[in-house]
Amino acid sequence: MMPCVASRAHAWLGRAAAAREALGGRVPESRVPLGLTCGGTLAALALVEGRLREALEIARQAVCQARMRGYDATIGVLDGRLVAARVLLERDDLRGAAQELDEAEVLCSQGGHRRWAAVVRAERARLAMEERRFEDALGYLDEARRPEVCGAASWFVDRRLDEIEVRCRLLMGDPTGAARIFDAAPPEWRSCELTARLRLASGRPDLAMNVLNGCRREAAPTAVAIERAVLRARCHAVTGNRRAAEQALQEAVDLARNERFTRVFRDEPALVTEILRGVVAGAPESHLGSLERPATAAAPSRGRAGVVLEPLTKRERELLDFLPSHLSQYEIARKMYLSANTVKTHMKGLYRKLGATSRSEAVDAARSCGLL
Repeated sequence: MMPCVASRAHAWLGRAAAAREALGGRVPESRVPLGLTCGGTLAALALVEGRLREALEIARQAVCQARMRGYDATIGVLDGRLVAARVLLERDDLRGAAQELDEAEVLCSQGGHRRWAAVVRAERARLAMEERRFEDALGYLDEARRPEVCGAASWFVDRRLDEIEVRCRLLMGDPTGAARIFDAAPPEWRSCELTARLRLASGRPDLAMNVLNGCRREAAPTAVAIERAVLRARCHAVTGNRRAAEQALQEAVDLARNERFTRVFRDEPALVTEILRGVVAGAPESHLGSLERPATAAAPSRGRAGVVLEPLTKRERELLDFLPSHLSQYEIARKMYLSANTVKTHMKGLYRKLGATSRSEAVDAARSCGLL
């Protein structure tokens, strides 16, 4: 297997050491496409190792170099877009992450990377979770699992989809559904972080802490180490040990500071957030700010409920009929015999007229107006 191909596989599986070993410390430059692939691989490796600033820089360089050399649809560019989206999501730049995923989806459609369309949808699900659009997130995961949409997925993609769904169901208050998916997974798939979250959801902080203590001595990427510290804080908070919770959160904040990890702190219950505010208040240089979940996009005022701001065009009305389906924007474009960019333009106009900021909001608004 060529160095970049092997390293890429290891990097996206989270195996940082194996990815570095496969590269041998060098980036092959014998052919431009291979060099660009390695650029995306190095960005993915930096992301896995928790070097967010470097990951974003390499990802953008890979995309820029590809455009300059005429290789817009290489797998390295797709990796660059996906890495950039994940870094921006981690830093709470939800708009920026969405734009990168739009570009990644275009690459999947134009570049023949159909299998990676499932990965793009997985990342869209994570974005929807951050915006608390849980039903949309589950819809993206369902799309990603359909062979007619994304082709036959690899076991890594299946694992990624299941992990995201477990987290999504826990956040939306469905521990039974999360446990069903988790219990059906092979033992090697079950990370200690997800195991601890499920134990906490079932009211067993003691078992959650046992799991976290068992994996604490393992070397872990920065993001994982931060999550484990936050989960330990949650266990202490639930059992009433506030001092220990503060110490664990201080450890997490210290680990997060240099690379400005943010998202990992957002998904914890109010009990943890309240203690975290105290920790952050004692460190004015903290990057976490107010700890409030960022706004997505400001929704235009609709005036009176159930009223469309402007009449829809013929194309916007045709597009609206597709929105309740699970078809992607690019599949809709094919059915409408339009380019993806043209559909994107119509979509923006439709959202504006309905006073919506997402597909689900547009569907709800259209139904309230009697358009669907």
